[in-house]
Amino acid sequence: MAKIKVLQVDQWTSTAKNIKDFTLEDFEPRNLRKTLSLLCGGDAKAIQKIGIANATIREVEENSRPPIAHVWFITGPDGKLRFFKANYDCSD
Repeated sequence: MAKIKVLQVDQWTSTAKNIKDFTLEDFEPRNLRKTLSLLCGGDAKAIQKIGIANATIREVEENSRPPIAHVWFITGPDGKLRFFKANYDCSD
């Protein structure tokens, strides 16, 4: 199976209104703290305040699924992130 590079974020961070303005490189470890601080809208800021926002670049099988409560973004034709797959946790 083909592997692809994705940005894996928690489902709350994925709600940032501006997440698609960024690139995979923006989420490299050397840039991660700054990039997370620039995300805004949705639940992104709230999840940052309680300290559990996370974002990781991973190589995954194209036909696999994100872990529960995570969303994958891939690089679009313009170099910016675009939604790929989600596995939302809607339990209470």
